[in-house]
Amino acid sequence: MTLFTLSLIGMVGLMTARLILKNDASDDPLAFAIATIVCGVGEAVTVALILGAVGLLRIDVAILSLLLLSLSLWLPGRSSFSRTKTQRLISLTLKVGWGGLKAHPALAVCAIHLLIVQILYGLIQPPLSNGGLVQHLSHAAGWLQEQSTLHTIGSHTASAFPYQNPYSSFWLWWWIAPSHSDTYAGLANLIHWLLVALSVGGIARQLGAKEQWPLASVVVFLVPTVVRSAVGHEIQFMFGAYLLAGCFFASRWVLSA
Repeated sequence: MTLFTLSLIGMVGLMTARLILKNDASDDPLAFAIATIVCGVGEAVTVALILGAVGLLRIDVAILSLLLLSLSLWLPGRSSFSRTKTQRLISLTLKVGWGGLKAHPALAVCAIHLLIVQILYGLIQPPLSNGGLVQHLSHAAGWLQEQSTLHTIGSHTASAFPYQNPYSSFWLWWWIAPSHSDTYAGLANLIHWLLVALSVGGIARQLGAKEQWPLASVVVFLVPTVVRSAVGHEIQFMFGAYLLAGCFFASRWVLSA
């Protein structure tokens, strides 16, 4: 159920990115990948925020909302989702990804090994980060029980930080709601780990590293500080990932103007 939910979020993000970038999606798989992550997570958080505000924060209603959103995205832009364009985009994405890995095999092996280790770590180790225990996970668990976000309004005794930005908490809710447990909560930030690496690579490409930008992505992917932040639940890491993504698209727009 968790895998289905996350796949649905990814599909919504993919369709949104495809409509926003239009022809650029087929020509620039890196920008398409970054936009897919940003749009998918952003829309999932927005759906949870709206449902929580009206007291309907249930996983069945949330999934139905995503299905309706995906349908509304597909209908007006169904002509842009042609099989030929989709196949070309997938082929180009695989080519770019494989080319980057092939160019730096040692670093690529280290990155893949580290990713597997962190996935296993996230599944085995319970979520013990300070931000997760005292704020984000406690908020998400409270919303899961009450099916509403109203318990964060005012000074609630179970919330240490009732007025903090709840973005990370909403994202964690999507990871714990399908299974009604924190089994997969340790994997929630892995997508932002990937977003950090891709965004840094994109910025390097915009600055002139046309062929070597995958190296920048892999190196940042392996930085110990980034790795440790990726398996926690601190909102600063998530905001940092989206800030880098914003810098990439800003530089892309400036250089194309």
